[in-house]
Formats: sequence, structure tokens, C-alpha cells
Amino acid sequence: MKIGSQLTGSLMALILAVACGGGTVATDVPPATIKPAPTSASSPANSTESQSHLAAGDVLKTEGRLQEAIVEYDEAIRLYPQHAQAYNNRGTAYLNLGQMERALHDLDEAIRIQPQYAQAYSNRGSVFASLGQFERSLEDYDEAIRLESLNAGAYNNRGLVYDFLGQHQRAIQDLDEAIRIDPQYAQAYNNRAIANTFLGNDLAAEQDLERAVVLGFDRAELEAALESVRARR
Repeated sequence: MKIGSQLTGSLMALILAVACGGGTVATDVPPATIKPAPTSASSPANSTESQSHLAAGDVLKTEGRLQEAIVEYDEAIRLYPQHAQAYNNRGTAYLNLGQMERALHDLDEAIRIQPQYAQAYSNRGSVFASLGQFERSLEDYDEAIRLESLNAGAYNNRGLVYDFLGQHQRAIQDLDEAIRIDPQYAQAYNNRAIANTFLGNDLAAEQDLERAVVLGFDRAELEAALESVRARR
């Protein structure tokens, strides 16, 4: 499993590492409220077929076959133009490919169609963060959390941005909440270990390291990351 909070390179690289690896920076959770209703351009039959293409795209994306997944999402959207989840999922595929303008377009569209789509806000926050637009990123994470207070991924992602900005205590507060919501959230333990190390909380960082390793992180890789932080203190 890749460590999502590497201490070298741009925040874009950090976010993409999480999105492509074990974290939940960009995910495909459907809207929690309602599915979009068929429009005049989308019959019920088209809607059903669109769902099949969406599911096929999700499988391909899980396998890392992102370009093929995008083709399936394209077809899902062609058949069902109001399909917010298809836009969200295609947006996360573009995010993983580093195509930020296309990702932003799709996530904007998902939010336009379904304004209560918390995960689309969280995913768009990741795009803004990777573009260095941290204020807009935090606004989107705030909105995702307002809409879905148990969104562990949004707390983790916001904590990652706070940590990158040097606001380590705020980062820990968010990562605490992510772990409270999902005690098996390996990425959040990883990120909290790094934030604790920045603050000199080495015992707490060691405990987080141990938990992250139990949940699948590579010990040597994480220890190297923590050592790099200690050298910067």
C-alpha cells in the first residue's frame, strides 16, 4: 500500500498517491438522497442501460484501467445526461490521471445535477488542493462534511490539507474524527502519525504507525517518512 502523505513533491502528487492507492481522497459513493429522474432525453430503459455502463466503469477503474473506465462513463452519461454519479466517477478517473480541468468540469456537473452530493464536493476539494487552490479546497471539504457529517474521507482529506499548510493541530483534530468514524481507516492513521511527528508527539506517532502497519501499510516506508519529518523539526 502506498503512503499518501509523502513529504516530498507537490500536494498534487500527495493527493494522487492517495487516490490511486489505499486512501479515500477520491471515491465513487453515490448521492445519499435521490437518484436523478429520467429526463426527456433519458427513457427508463436508457437509465437502466446507463447503470450497467456505470457499473462496468467502476470495475475497470478499480482494476486501474482508467481510460477504459472513462469510455464506459461516457456512455452512461450519453444515455442518462442527468446521472450525477457517472459524472462524479468519471471525474475521479480524470483526477487519478492528473487531468484536473476535466475532473473539475465533471465534478462541477455532478454538483449542479445533485447539489446535496457530499462526495462530489469532497472529490472536487481534492482537485482544488492538487491545483494549489487550498481555500477553495477547504470550502469544499467543509461543505462535504456539512452535508454528510460521517464522511470520514472528507475529514481525512481536509486534515491532509491542514497538515500540508502547517496547521498540524487542526489536521490532528480532523484525523481524530476520521478515525472515530472509521476505526479501520489506515490512511488516516498514516496521516495522523505524520502530523503528530511534526508536533513532536513521537509516542502518539509511533502508536499510529503500529496501527497503520496492522491495517496494511509498509513499516519501512512509513518509518522513513516519519524520520524525514523529524529531520525537519
